[in-house]
Amino acid sequence: MKKLLILPLFSLLTFAGFAASSKDEITRVLKESGVKGGFAVHLGATDGSATAALRPGESYQVHALVTDASALDDLRDGIRKAAGAYGPIAADVWKGGQLPYDDNMVNLLLIDEGTEVSQKEIIRVLNPLGKAYQRKAGQWEAIAKAWPKEID
Repeated sequence: MKKLLILPLFSLLTFAGFAASSKDEITRVLKESGVKGGFAVHLGATDGSATAALRPGESYQVHALVTDASALDDLRDGIRKAAGAYGPIAADVWKGGQLPYDDNMVNLLLIDEGTEVSQKEIIRVLNPLGKAYQRKAGQWEAIAKAWPKEID
C-alpha cells in the first residue's frame, strides 16, 4: 500500500540561476518553497551562514547534515556566528543511506550537489505537502509531496 502512495506523490520542477549554496541562494529557495515553518533539513551543508538562512524565524527548527566529519566543527561555528546561538539550528554527520528522521517528519529538505540520497528516501521523510530541493548540474529540482487521498 505504501508503494502505491509514494509514486504519484511528487512532481519535478527545475529552477535555474542558483549558484553555490550561499545565504542568498538558500533564502531564495526558502521563499520559492512557500514553507512557512516546521522542520527544515540542509543535507550536504558546508556553510553555517547558508544553513542559518533556513531559520528566518522562530517557527523553524533546522538540522544540517554534513558528509565530511572533519567539516562539522567549522559548520557549527558558522551556525553560531550567523544565528547567534546553536540549538534551534543544529548539525551532525550523515554517512549516507537512510536519513535519520521518522516518516513524514520534514517540511523542507535541501540537498546540495554531490550529496546522494534516493528519491524513495526523500519522499519517505517529507511530510504531506513538504518540499525538497535537490541540486543537480547547478540547477535545483523541486520535489513536492502531495497530500495522500487516504487522509481527510
